[in-house]
Amino acid sequence: MEVLGQGNRCGDLDTGARWIEPDALERLDVERSSDRALLLISQGERPTGGYGVNLDATSVDGDTIIVHLRLQAPGDDELVTQALTRPCLVLGIPRDAAAVELRQREGGVLASLEVPERDQ
Repeated sequence: MEVLGQGNRCGDLDTGARWIEPDALERLDVERSSDRALLLISQGERPTGGYGVNLDATSVDGDTIIVHLRLQAPGDDELVTQALTRPCLVLGIPRDAAAVELRQREGGVLASLEVPERDQ
């Protein structure tokens, strides 16, 4: 598994995770590969800067990849840009994995997704 892209204007309006096609994120210059599925993890639309989705660690449990995330938010006294943002992280997931489980840094499960089969 590898981080293929990250930014503050590439996510969805709503918080969540979904499989995407490479051309869905042209701004992140994600290369096409049939060996991995692309997973977009979005923090949703946020009212200011200072938010982010970061990869902390990964582990494997059988044929499930466990992804530990840190969801960043600005502190009350932090100076941030006054602009709408959509923080995201794009991961390349090996096609031989059966599933991905997303967990918060503190251990709470955010989502579980089956890895889509490769197009023939």
